[in-house]
Amino acid sequence: MAENTREQTPKLEMLRTLRDELRLKMHLAGMEARERWRMLEPQVREAEQRADELTREGQWLMDEVLRHLRELNKEIHEHRNGRAAPRA
Repeated sequence: MAENTREQTPKLEMLRTLRDELRLKMHLAGMEARERWRMLEPQVREAEQRADELTREGQWLMDEVLRHLRELNKEIHEHRNGRAAPRA
């Protein structure tokens, strides 16, 4: 999961950098370029949104896995110390 996030982060940063550069250059562009940007900009926003959603989903999954690992670690620790841990 972390590898996937690392791969997406540079891509997302590149997307945002290009978006910002294009916004700055639009005042110099002709009508054709402006129209092309108008059609492309919603796709950029959608790509950003989906990348954020994937990041949130990955974070939720990581939190859940960590919670389960902590519970297992606690059960193992209690078992080693002679105390039976109640199972959830």
